Amino acid sequence: MAGLCYEEFSVGMRIEHPIRRTATEMDNMLFSALTYNCAPLHIDHEYCKSTIFGKPLINSMFIFALVNGVIVIDTTIGTTLGNLGYDEVKFVNPVFAGDTIHVVTEVVKLRESQKRTDSGIVWFRHIGYNQHDEIVCECTRAGLMLKRKDYEALMAKSKAASAASKAARAAAKAKELAKATKAKAAAKPAKAKASDKPSKPAKPSKATQAVKATQAPAKSRKAAAKG
Repeated sequence: MAGLCYEEFSVGMRIEHPIRRTATEMDNMLFSALTYNCAPLHIDHEYCKSTIFGKPLINSMFIFALVNGVIVIDTTIGTTLGNLGYDEVKFVNPVFAGDTIHVVTEVVKLRESQKRTDSGIVWFRHIGYNQHDEIVCECTRAGLMLKRKDYEALMAKSKAASAASKAARAAAKAKELAKATKAKAAAKPAKAKASDKPSKPAKPSKATQAVKATQAPAKSRKAAAKG
C-alpha cells in the first residue's frame, strides 16, 4: 500500500477519506493522561456540569491528531519524507464522546523543492467533520513528497536489501545444518569402534549354576570308578 507521489497531486484536488472514527470517553481520558493534560474541561464530569457545554470536551489535540492520522493511507503513506509544518489550525466546533469524525483533504498549492531533487512540497488543507457535517477541526500543512522515480528507486533498494537479508539467513541456516550433519557423521565410527571390543562372557543364570552343581558329584564318581 502506498500514498501518492508529488506528480500525482494537483491544486484543487479533493480527497474524501473513507475511514471514520467515533471519539470515545476512553480516547479522551487516555490521551489526556498520556500528554499530562489535566484540564478539568476534559477529565472532570462534575466540573463540566457548570460549563457552557455541560459535559467534558474531547481533548482538541486528540481530534487534531486524529484528523492528521486518518489522511495518511490515502495521501502520504510511504511517499512522504516528512511533515514540514502547519500554517493554520482551527477548532471550529466542540467534539464530545460519541461524535464520529470523517475527514476531507484539499490540495492548496505545490512546488518543486529548492534543496532536494527527489521531492516537492505539497500544501494540504485537512478538514474534520462530525456526523452532522459540521466542521470541528481544520488545518493547513506542508508535506515533503517524493517524486515517482525516486519513490520507485527507494522501493527497489528496500526490496533488494530484504532479499539479501533473506539470502544471508538461508546461507547461515544451511551452514549450521552442514555443520550438524558433519558432527553426526563423525560420531558414527566412534560408536562402531566401541562395538568391536570383545564382549565380556555373560554371567550364568542361577538355574545354570544349579545344574552344574548337580553334575559335579556325578563326574567325580565316574572318575573314581575309572581309577
